[in-house]
Amino acid sequence: DRTHADFRDAEAEAQEALRLIDPPASATLLDLGCGTGCFVAAAARHCREVIGADVSEAMLAEARRKASAQGLANVRFEHC
Repeated sequence: DRTHADFRDAEAEAQEALRLIDPPASATLLDLGCGTGCFVAAAARHCREVIGADVSEAMLAEARRKASAQGLANVRFEHC
C-alpha cells in the first residue's frame, strides 16, 4: 500500500517533470500510461489540453474521478 507521503512525492515529481518539459500554454500533452492521473492533473494547469491514456480501465476511472473532483475541464482519458 502507498502512503500519503508517496502521493506527495508523485506530485512533486510531476511538478519537476513539467519544469523540465516547460510546455507552452497552447500545448496538447499526451501522458501514456497515465495511471490514476497525477501527472495529467498537474499538467492540466500548464497546458491547453492533456490526454491521459492507459490500459487499465480501473486506473482511468480513478483518474476521471480525480479530474472531475478538481474541476479540470481540459483533460480527457482514453483506454488503449
